[in-house]
Amino acid sequence: MTNDTLDRAGGERVRDRLPGWLLLWFIASFAGAMAFVARIVWEETILTWRQGPQMVGFTLTHAELPLFFFFLGSLLSYFVMLLFLTVRNIHSMYRKRYVPPGRWAWLLGSAICVSILFVPYTMWQRLNVAHLARTRHAPEFLTYAAATGDLGTVKAFINNGVSINATNQDGSTALHGAAVEGQMDVIKYLLAHGADPNVRNKFGTTALGDAREMKHPEAARYLETHGAR
Repeated sequence: MTNDTLDRAGGERVRDRLPGWLLLWFIASFAGAMAFVARIVWEETILTWRQGPQMVGFTLTHAELPLFFFFLGSLLSYFVMLLFLTVRNIHSMYRKRYVPPGRWAWLLGSAICVSILFVPYTMWQRLNVAHLARTRHAPEFLTYAAATGDLGTVKAFINNGVSINATNQDGSTALHGAAVEGQMDVIKYLLAHGADPNVRNKFGTTALGDAREMKHPEAARYLETHGAR
């Protein structure tokens, strides 16, 4: 007998075997979950690179509901199966049964694959900033990053040649975006690096007007002290 089938006392060790239906269920739920991950990542990367910032998942949840519920069911089923198999493995080891190391590797690998779903949207942009900064959508990405308070991505776009006063489709700058959401760290950085606080967008609004309208008094005061009218 091999080491795999012997316990420490030299007796025969029972191998924990999963029933076929359980394996099929896990594989099916994992495949559905990965299809969902692939769809979301596609929106966050390829579609975003082609068309600019996206409302990730909007089409899926509004125009493709049957597909969305299929993905959601697969994802929930996968997490249930992941938890079940983990508990079963631990229980089998407690009962001195042999659990193949490959099963742990399989569970860990599948969990890592699905965890890609939780990579922040702006992280994909930062990873590809050198390419995105050369596209016509660069001002949109810069303004979006400023509005979400992602200072790292704002810096990355500016360092890759995107003008700090670049305007998006509605004529707004990164400073407009930061002012709308009251992102003080971004506002301070932009003003310190030459952002014009008096650029008006297509609606005739400045960053100061946005800060006031959205009730961000701290941002409004800071803009006023740095020349905003």
